[in-house]
Amino acid sequence: MPAVLLPEEKEFFVQLGELLRKARLVARMRQKDLAAKTGLSLGTIRRMENGEGGRASLAAWVSVFASLGLFEAVKEALLEINPDPFGDLKGRKRIKKSSFS
Repeated sequence: MPAVLLPEEKEFFVQLGELLRKARLVARMRQKDLAAKTGLSLGTIRRMENGEGGRASLAAWVSVFASLGLFEAVKEALLEINPDPFGDLKGRKRIKKSSFS
């Protein structure tokens, strides 16, 4: 079943796909070459570049950016935005589910 994405999520994947395409072109790589290097299908690479990468796994995105030498840059950019998005959860106690029998 396809993932249902909100408009802002769709726009994120459009922008990520544009970044992927530019990086691939700068690396002078064809989509076919990137697919072979990452082990992903040519169709997956095309969908990712066309902004339809919402169904691609995180591992697929990591693979393409790592193959283009951009993994560290992407990781740093994401961590710079919010290095610890769950920091406010520190020190909280776990809530146990109550069982109904």
